[in-house]
Amino acid sequence: MRLYGRHLLTTSEKKSVDLRRVTVQRVGDKARVIIRLRDVIRVRKFDQMLFVSLVERKDVPGGQWRTDAGFTTKGRDSYVTYSSVDGDRFESCNLDVHVRPRKSLVSATVPWRCTAEGPVKVSVESLTGTFRSDATVFSRDRHSISGRHAILP
Repeated sequence: MRLYGRHLLTTSEKKSVDLRRVTVQRVGDKARVIIRLRDVIRVRKFDQMLFVSLVERKDVPGGQWRTDAGFTTKGRDSYVTYSSVDGDRFESCNLDVHVRPRKSLVSATVPWRCTAEGPVKVSVESLTGTFRSDATVFSRDRHSISGRHAILP
């Protein structure tokens, strides 16, 4: 957990994006990422942002692909892309985000057509700041799940 700057946000607000648990699971024909934060805070002055990457190994037949998703605990603005690492092929899908503030949980459900197929490395980053901007980041936490994990059957 890294805290930046001394202005605008309290220490408690900055620490709210401390990643406590990350789970990736198959749900029907979709993949769901469930993230538990220290605290889900719903205020206007900043966003709690979450970014998830699922990256295939380089030796996957058909080339290496990746899934990248970004969303906030406000649940209104989100994106998910599925692309080749070289950037030649690209697709975007709708991301279904659910927030449970009392349990400090945020889940994002990704359609299979936007989920990397091979064994993937799972990385999650949480930040406080302003979503979809290059504004100042006030705090950040990162977590990678060790190993490679098959999400698709």
